[in-house]
Amino acid sequence: MADNIARAKEEAFIRKHPPLSKSLENLESNPQNKSVDDILQEQEEAKAKYNADVAIVEAALTEFLDIKDPIVFKDKAIAWVRRPTMKEMKSMFPVEMLQDMEDLDKVPPEKAEEYNKVLFDIMAKLIEIPKYTAEEWERKANPYFIKMFYEHIGKIALILQTQIEGF
Repeated sequence: MADNIARAKEEAFIRKHPPLSKSLENLESNPQNKSVDDILQEQEEAKAKYNADVAIVEAALTEFLDIKDPIVFKDKAIAWVRRPTMKEMKSMFPVEMLQDMEDLDKVPPEKAEEYNKVLFDIMAKLIEIPKYTAEEWERKANPYFIKMFYEHIGKIALILQTQIEGF
């Protein structure tokens, strides 16, 4: 019985997918009456469509990777922050800073000062609008803006920390 089922499956498969020698013989009898040239043309069109789709996907990915996030205050964007790559994130954040970001209130003052310098460097690298140097951010930013930015990059840092712990 099992042999009969296996044989039936094989025959059904061969009917659906005849061997190449038989399919060339049966080409004229195929229901669509396609010539070999037609089939080759379809294959070329499919390949061109696939290549075009790859370009579209790549453009969409590039657009996604170039997204800038706003820091918003009173329904207005007060800064636009670029999303860092994983490599940038790993190089920007000291490991102990990532750990301390989970509870900023427990960071000792001397460490907080060290993190502020790192933070101004990160601001200079990531904030696209307005574009300032680390020294300019240190002079211009007030504690409220720094807190908002710190919360923003804290979310990014937590993503990084999760990635690191996941490995």
